[in-house]
Amino acid sequence: MLSQKLKTGRDAEICPVCNSLIRPPGLFCEHCGPPVPPPEQIPESLKFSQALFRILILVLLFSGAIYYKTGADISGDVNKIITKIKTQIPGEAPHATKPVQPDYKLIHAVNVPKANIREKPTTKSDVVGVAARGEVLKVLQKNDAWSQVQLKDRTGWIASRLLDSRVE
Repeated sequence: MLSQKLKTGRDAEICPVCNSLIRPPGLFCEHCGPPVPPPEQIPESLKFSQALFRILILVLLFSGAIYYKTGADISGDVNKIITKIKTQIPGEAPHATKPVQPDYKLIHAVNVPKANIREKPTTKSDVVGVAARGEVLKVLQKNDAWSQVQLKDRTGWIASRLLDSRVE
């Protein structure tokens, strides 16, 4: 709006539509009335085909992100992809294979004062040797709750709960 000085020295506004004088303290022109707000625009609703198309695009983008994150090729087996996804979710990973690193060595030591080394993986089997606390044993294989170990020149079985493992 344009303003001009009245004879009283106060500013007055001029209506941009009809060029009539808007007297103070008026907010709008007496001839034109208050301004009309723009009409409310109601968004059009989506058609079924448009919604389906948008969902399809989102599914394709999500699938692409999964393939990218898992490093899977499109021709790969679905079970391999699912297994790979599960291994990336904490707490959902199947038995992980331990990495083979030449710089590190897994050490197994007896954690009780004396542990029996047995001929077979059962408490009813004959004792072939005894290992003391802290004695380092070489684990050859594991069988549920038992571990086959090598103690000096003898091979036998010890309950896995009697062994502590550490990385050196």
